[in-house]
Amino acid sequence: MAGLATAGLDDVGTRRAVEFLLHAVTDRLGMDGAFFASVMDIEQTRLVTTGASADSFTVFAGDQVSRLGSYVDHVVERDATWLVRDTRDEPLVCDLPVTVEGGLAAFLGVPVRAPDGQLLGIVGCLHHVPREDVDGADVAVAEALAKILGLHLTQLKDGRATLGTLSARIAQLVDVVEAQELQLEIYRRMVDASLNATLLLDLETLEVEYANIAACELVGRNRKALLERHPWDLHLCWEEEGLRRELAPLHDRDAWPVTYNVPPIDGAPAMDVQAQRLTDPDGRAFVMWQGHDIETYHSTTDRLASALKLERQAGEQLQQLNRLKTAFLTGVSHEVRTPLTVVKGLAQLLQRGHLEPTDAPALLERLAVNADRLDRLLTDLLELNQFAHGAIEMQREPVDLAALVRRAVDDLELEDHTVAFELASIDLEVAPVKVERIVANLVSNAAVHTPPGTPIEVALTRHPDGALLVVTDHGEGIPAAERERVFEPFHQGDRIATHSPGTGIGLSLVAAFAELHGGTAWVEEAEAGGAAFHVLLPRAARPAAADSDSDPAG
Repeated sequence: MAGLATAGLDDVGTRRAVEFLLHAVTDRLGMDGAFFASVMDIEQTRLVTTGASADSFTVFAGDQVSRLGSYVDHVVERDATWLVRDTRDEPLVCDLPVTVEGGLAAFLGVPVRAPDGQLLGIVGCLHHVPREDVDGADVAVAEALAKILGLHLTQLKDGRATLGTLSARIAQLVDVVEAQELQLEIYRRMVDASLNATLLLDLETLEVEYANIAACELVGRNRKALLERHPWDLHLCWEEEGLRRELAPLHDRDAWPVTYNVPPIDGAPAMDVQAQRLTDPDGRAFVMWQGHDIETYHSTTDRLASALKLERQAGEQLQQLNRLKTAFLTGVSHEVRTPLTVVKGLAQLLQRGHLEPTDAPALLERLAVNADRLDRLLTDLLELNQFAHGAIEMQREPVDLAALVRRAVDDLELEDHTVAFELASIDLEVAPVKVERIVANLVSNAAVHTPPGTPIEVALTRHPDGALLVVTDHGEGIPAAERERVFEPFHQGDRIATHSPGTGIGLSLVAAFAELHGGTAWVEEAEAGGAAFHVLLPRAARPAAADSDSDPAG
């Protein structure tokens, strides 16, 4: 394997990322353990095992990790994913010590590559029994996680927040799919345990082949007591002569379902009955007899309708998450690729050394600008993730809001837009860094979504509750239907099409930071056309004992 690229595990952040993804693939595939092996150094393998059944892998892989080398070699030689559902049937590995002595019975190996296709290592999944149930969907999940790992080991080493957000999005998608599967299973069980008394009868003998819970409750006996018995021996509601008469048409193999009513008798309610003919693959005929309590029919229908509504909502939620995933990948890939391309090109140019001394400062300045752009993107993703988990701390201090707003705009160094200020002098206790981000994100958003030369207006006025910041652009504006959603994470409106795609997180942070201050953010149509973004920053709450002695800020 000499000459291949190495994916070292020297820093704590990278090791934690590897272990996180290994845990993710073992949990998703239900494997005993997983490992990442560098193609340059098998001793750098990171092994993760779960459950008592994985103890043997700790012995034959954990402290003697080179025993897995043959498995790694075969994946590298194949240059593709290698799935061995049963190692006993695979001549290449069936006699290896870790297979025979360690009990390794199933293996899935997936190459880990850099974005340029360079091989970094492999992710391997281990199990102590054969796994015939592993299918293409499981392999696709493992390959997706291996791709994430490849990105982290190359371009996004300092972007742990980005990987965490993307992994969380993938986990959310998996959770939604699993929730839907669970909901379908609940629905099937609900039908099996329906309030409708249900019997499966042999058409010739009319003996009971199956009874659901409602039928058992109707006669006050357990299911075993009903099987291979005649219904008329169990309860008067199944009177023999009447039952045979009603079911007689079903002896015709082309018969339609029959319906009839059963009056209340011997504690049984009045029921509407439907009986239909069923035939198994061997040609044996059955009758599915179902009787529902007329009084509870409507309530049961309502429950089924509610279940179907929940299923539709889950489907819509899955579609929304798919849209969010697409928007996130599109925006982040653009925002990361652009500065990375510039940084890489400038670095190569500097590396060649064919430069005039006077050109170096300008090139270094461009490097710094694009590095700052990457840093801002990763910071935004990290803070959005921290806000979602309630982990952002607020440190308020009295500040001159007008000076803070002007400084935040000046730091942007806008070249293609003029900014008009109308700033009232207001002193307020706020978190300065968060308010600067609010101003910067709103003004940057206005600049991105309006043509060069379009003026931007920044106003700061007093408000009965504190201070009101308004950033106005004169672009195409935001449709009324989009105004409530524009602050959602990764949401991008229609007007984004003719400008930079962005990431869809800048306005989300504006709303988040406003909420941390106890305020709110919203958008309206500007009087002269365009969009006017409002942020209300309320006064900080004062202790009750100090209310009578303190003056309101601003």
